[in-house]
Amino acid sequence: MTKAESQLKRYKALMNNALDGLHVLDMQGNVIEANQSFCDMLGYTPAEALKLNIADWNSQWSKDELLQRIRNFAGKSARFETVHRRKDGTLIDVEISTAGVEIDGQTYLFASSRDITLRKKAEKSLQESEKRLRSIIETEPECIKVVDARGQLVEMNAAGLAMLEADSLAEAQQKNLLSYIHPDDRAAFTNLHRKVVGGESGKLEFRVTGLKGAARYLETHATPLRDQNGEITSLLGVTRDITERKVAEEKLKKIQVSLAAAQELAHIGSWEWDVRSNMALWSDETYRIFGIEQDELSEHRKNFLDLIHPEDRQSVDQALSDALNGVKQYDVDYRIRRTDGKSRVIHALAEVMRDGEGKPVAMRGTVQDITERKEVEQKIQFLTQIYAAQSQTNQALIESKDEASLFDRICRIVVEFGGLELAWIGVNEEESGRIKPVSAYGRHTDYLDNIAISSREDEPTGRGPTGTAFREKRSIYIQNQKTDPMLANWRTQTVKYGWGSSGTVPILRGGKSYAVLAFYHTEEGVFTGEIIGLLNEMGKNIGRGLDRFDLEQEKLKAQESMQLAATIYRTSVEAIMVTDQNNRIVEINPAFTAITGYTLEEVRGQDPRMLQSGKHNKQFYQEMWQSILSTGHWRGEIWDRHKNGRLHAKLINISLIRHPDGSIYRFVAQFSDITDKKQKEELIWKQANFDSLTGLPNRHMFRNQLEQELLKSQRSGSPVALLFIDLDRFKEINDALGHAKGDLLLMEAAHRIKMNVRIPDMVARLGGDEFTVILPEFGERLHLERIVQDLITELVKPFDLGDGHMGFISASIGITVYPDDADDIGGLLKHADQAMYAAKAEGRNRFSYFTQSMQQEAREKLALTNDLRQALARNELHVYYQPILELHSGQISKAEALLRWKHPVRGMVSPAIFIPLAEEAGLIHEIGDWVFQQAVARVADWRKRFGRIIQVSVNKSPIQFEQPEKYIWQTQMQELGIPGNGITVEITEGLLLKESIRAKERLLEFRNRGIEVSIDDFGTGFSSLSYLKQFDIDYLKIDRSFVQDLEKNEDDKALTEAIIVMAHKLGIRTIAEGVETEQQRDLLKSFGCDYVQGFLYSPAVPAAEFEKMVARRTIG
Repeated sequence: MTKAESQLKRYKALMNNALDGLHVLDMQGNVIEANQSFCDMLGYTPAEALKLNIADWNSQWSKDELLQRIRNFAGKSARFETVHRRKDGTLIDVEISTAGVEIDGQTYLFASSRDITLRKKAEKSLQESEKRLRSIIETEPECIKVVDARGQLVEMNAAGLAMLEADSLAEAQQKNLLSYIHPDDRAAFTNLHRKVVGGESGKLEFRVTGLKGAARYLETHATPLRDQNGEITSLLGVTRDITERKVAEEKLKKIQVSLAAAQELAHIGSWEWDVRSNMALWSDETYRIFGIEQDELSEHRKNFLDLIHPEDRQSVDQALSDALNGVKQYDVDYRIRRTDGKSRVIHALAEVMRDGEGKPVAMRGTVQDITERKEVEQKIQFLTQIYAAQSQTNQALIESKDEASLFDRICRIVVEFGGLELAWIGVNEEESGRIKPVSAYGRHTDYLDNIAISSREDEPTGRGPTGTAFREKRSIYIQNQKTDPMLANWRTQTVKYGWGSSGTVPILRGGKSYAVLAFYHTEEGVFTGEIIGLLNEMGKNIGRGLDRFDLEQEKLKAQESMQLAATIYRTSVEAIMVTDQNNRIVEINPAFTAITGYTLEEVRGQDPRMLQSGKHNKQFYQEMWQSILSTGHWRGEIWDRHKNGRLHAKLINISLIRHPDGSIYRFVAQFSDITDKKQKEELIWKQANFDSLTGLPNRHMFRNQLEQELLKSQRSGSPVALLFIDLDRFKEINDALGHAKGDLLLMEAAHRIKMNVRIPDMVARLGGDEFTVILPEFGERLHLERIVQDLITELVKPFDLGDGHMGFISASIGITVYPDDADDIGGLLKHADQAMYAAKAEGRNRFSYFTQSMQQEAREKLALTNDLRQALARNELHVYYQPILELHSGQISKAEALLRWKHPVRGMVSPAIFIPLAEEAGLIHEIGDWVFQQAVARVADWRKRFGRIIQVSVNKSPIQFEQPEKYIWQTQMQELGIPGNGITVEITEGLLLKESIRAKERLLEFRNRGIEVSIDDFGTGFSSLSYLKQFDIDYLKIDRSFVQDLEKNEDDKALTEAIIVMAHKLGIRTIAEGVETEQQRDLLKSFGCDYVQGFLYSPAVPAAEFEKMVARRTIG
């Protein structure tokens, strides 16, 4: 089957298996081809379909209109809906997709038809359902609305619009839905919305204000609406107007509140007790006074007694007994404990009803809540006691001589005069943060045994009243010991001892919390505002007493301090200088004389400016004095001059002392000599920021400076240029002459670079032979290029390295500009490096700007390196052989093995490109071994075929000589029976100049096994003739740069002839590379050259082609 037949078969299969009706029309609307689905859709057979015209089934347009549409669709794709007429006359809805195609120069329309009749019917049915639902919603008397997840109104029926006083949905949507809600109800409305968005339903009553100002109460039920995936998209709310109901409820509530207020104001309830049945009747107010509901207590007398405080039950029972027995009237005060936990004081008054025999049959009476009156009486009594305690405390403060006796006396006073149960004072232990009781008096002092109280907030026992009062310097009063949450850690003890309320007052010492005074009362809520004020004042007075103790101690210490200060002043190793208000020296200490060399007699009355060194400008001293006068002190480093003229650095602190009225009294300066420290710091700074060899800024300082210049550039808009300078051939000189000569060259190169840039420019050495120059605000590029060209010119000049050695280098310079080439330091460095390597690739001794193509080249280089890693496995590498001829006979006697890479996409890749990549990627060892294996195998094969050894030269990279593994080339030659002279190893003269022990060992190993050695590209590097004798070289290969201009350049002739003569004198044979003309060949022959290779004879060719040349014994 041909390819065309195969494609046709696939096309037919696609047409016939398609579910949509596929058909092809010509420009007259005739059916050229149609699939079965198309025929089934219209009810035609395939044969009938091929006789149809589009007008036969499309009834929506006339034939002319249809043909016009076909022509319009021929040049583009289109999609639309229309109606088709089936063969039986029925109409169906279809969706059409068309595309114009051109076959053999003819235009056709390819169309796909899909029956959408059922979908259209479903859409119509859905529209009718929505219309009916809309009608129902609009006639609903309650508000129905839809709100989106963000709270925006989406839909609302007429009832809802009426509630908002809006004529249309658009008018209602002009305001945010939340803005209709009464401000007090918005939070609840927002919470309901959030709840429903979260997937729950909810109900809420709230108030709204319509657009015309009418207020309403509404009740809404909200539920989430979900899409087909179950995701909540909006909210449905059904709302009704409950304004009338809410108004009625408000009226009823006002009536109830008024009645309750009147009853509460009277505080009187009535009761009646049937003595014979022991049942009682209470009025509503009586129930209220006792704090119970009517159904919570039976009227039995026993239940009534249960409400009375246990301590008062006996007195009440006795009063009842006396009244019933006619001893005296029932008139009694007692306490009750209500079910809500509150205690109230009741005054009860009653009379006894008796029968004809005088026996009691009933009692009628009243109860009145007199709690407030009793509390006032108690408060007056308590207040009187606290006043007495305060008076006694003030007396104790005057009489006490120390802290311990004062604290003991205070605690006794608070209990005995203040009417409190217990008082104690606790002092904070700084290290542990524990408030430790040091004095206590009163009942239940055992409460303090092993009590745990902390002053730290992060500990539970530090969050009680004592710890909080100490920490926050404020009094804490607990009015109910049983319920206050601050007492959670001590609840058991306080209930045990029957305390009702307590207080804790901080005691400050020198303005800081020092201790606390804590006290306890059996009743709840006894600490009123006036009493709290008196107790707080008591705490403050105690603090003042402690401050008085401290002041007396400070006076004693001050006297001792003055004596100590005088001693320190005389013996201090720091210099001290005191000046008057006019800054004239009035006093110095001995250390001043030791540091400055001046005695008191020499400086008294002098201005300290006599010590100035001249290193600081006027602004420095102005800022120093501004700080002294504005802040009262200045601290810094300053350089002054010793009496002998030597400069020294000081770390000095100057303080201003003022009179009480604010005027200046004295200036005191303290300083020490830090000259040694500054010198060490300067040395460390230089070592951290400057190159020790050249004195130039190092990489660290370079990056800091570059960062600063980029920030300046961002502010000013001026560009910054960055130069990357690499010294060409420096490594060869360094390897040949040693590091000492290399260092001399680097120092001289650094000097030349620095002398040829501007003063604002920064030159840095990054390491090795790499230098950078930062050029801010360089102006025009022409000016920049002039600087760069000056650098190249200067660096190409000879370097005198001493001992008769001259160094010749050049410079490759990469240029990148901020912000054009990169917007950060990393990008600038990378791009400058790429530009520098581009300059090297172009031949060195030149400069190159960074271009975006370099970035692309870097990416391509990476891609090529990755491909090279797979090249061996994919058999993309091949060894070619270039013939080497014996010049006098013209016979092929040798060949040079040259590696070629045939990339599957790029084609032949130049060795100048991929060999450096192999060296950088570490692939050169594997590839080099493979090339050697190929070459050795060829030598063995040619020996069998031609009956002689055809020596093959194999290039060996200097990197390969550093391979640490055991050398295996000789083993491979032995296995194939190849003698040593079957292979020549080609190396560069730079390898011999290196001080590499391993490279020398490898070369000597070659020589010991008879393998010959050839020096490639001789005369192009930093040459030294001593290695020719030292390593017993077999061949010198004259570089093509000498050969190419041999006919017309007298210097090249002289050099080439000199190389050949010198080599022969040393017993070394010569091979000329790059021979391309007969004139070059004849000159070389006249010079006595031994061998030649080049395009005059043959380029490098595959092995098979080379073998044909050997077989013919001729080339060409």
